[in-house]
Amino acid sequence: MVKKSFGGLFRAITPIAVLMYVAGSGAALAEELAEGTVINAGNLASMESHTFEGQKIGDMLPESMKMWVRDHGLVIPLQKSRDITIPDGLKAATAKYAGTVTLDPATKLISNWVAGTPFAPHSEMSLDDPMAGYKLAWNFFTTAAFRSDSVQTEAPTLLIDGVKGIEQSQKLINYQLLFKGRTSGGPVDLAPDDAELFKKQLIIVTEPYDIAGLGSFSERYLDGRQDNAWAYVKSVRRTRRISGNVWADPLANTDLMGDDNGMMDAHPAWYKDIQLVGRRYILNPGHTGSLVTHDNLAERFDLENPPFWNPIAIGYEPKEVYVLEITNPDTHPYSRKTVYMDTYRPHCGYSEMYDRKGDFWRTSLFTMNEMEAVNGDPAYAVSGFVVADWQKMHGTVIHLDRFSANAVYNPDKFNERSIERAAKGQLQF
Repeated sequence: MVKKSFGGLFRAITPIAVLMYVAGSGAALAEELAEGTVINAGNLASMESHTFEGQKIGDMLPESMKMWVRDHGLVIPLQKSRDITIPDGLKAATAKYAGTVTLDPATKLISNWVAGTPFAPHSEMSLDDPMAGYKLAWNFFTTAAFRSDSVQTEAPTLLIDGVKGIEQSQKLINYQLLFKGRTSGGPVDLAPDDAELFKKQLIIVTEPYDIAGLGSFSERYLDGRQDNAWAYVKSVRRTRRISGNVWADPLANTDLMGDDNGMMDAHPAWYKDIQLVGRRYILNPGHTGSLVTHDNLAERFDLENPPFWNPIAIGYEPKEVYVLEITNPDTHPYSRKTVYMDTYRPHCGYSEMYDRKGDFWRTSLFTMNEMEAVNGDPAYAVSGFVVADWQKMHGTVIHLDRFSANAVYNPDKFNERSIERAAKGQLQF
């Protein structure tokens, strides 16, 4: 009788016991967390087995982000996920042209691309496709989430000692103009006589005065040739040609390399290898509510406590991402990097970089916000950008005081002379 009762009780509680304990650990039943729950150093260990939107917290945090939370005070408030809006012009171009694009495995170059995301549906890239990594890189290169037909930003930038605090404040401007694959209205191609010119880009320091002019103006091409690039030499007040390898050079005096501007801001064929190694969910701040401006900077970054670059007062939402392992050429300061790209639309929200010895070096985190472009299209803007050098405990925080997408201006006035005009505060289109 006792055995029968015990057996009945055992059968009754066994399913509960299985649910109540993680194998061998004695951990309590995983709980679905509410929006607004905050993950921090004090509760990280206990929260890892819990879920949010059905995904385990521990599985949504890369090991480098767990380190950031556990050892350096990052706090992660949970926020319900939502997709960003894809502009109608981009959707129409993708539907019209995507099926015609091919990728050469030998050269890593594409053919027959006109406009739109070349390898669509972006969300259905196969892990079994040996060229999937390069296809995703091309999707990003041509139609990154923050790349409208034109982008103009003015970005105050903080250089931060992770022990002592802010070292220097400066201002960067980043202007980009697409010449191919434009989808916001008007001509698709601004340079019909140059079939390979893809975009022109200006990244330059404008403040403080003593370093104004540091940066470059570059022309990037679809065929994989090195950029045409120029810099303004302030000492002689002249613009000079420089090496087109700026994507692998430090950006001014920040903690960024050239291709860290977007996490993959380089021609796909320049990387030694790009492998799609998985799909997973990560927690990422995809909708911050507004830009991080000079007026609300102290409300959005913890400037009072080490390491002085932690984002605050923003929500992190579950995002399904592709995990890309990128091998850099031997001349690049990074041996490799891991990039997490949104599966919904080409956008990289988090990355990890490794030095030439293969040791973990840096992370970069984009906080993003959906806005409206000049022509009324939806646009996706970087509200804040953190690059942390964990070996030197040094960081760079970039935020936007000005953002304008799809503004119409004369492309003939956007050239290497723009560097000097920008350094003097005279850049107008």
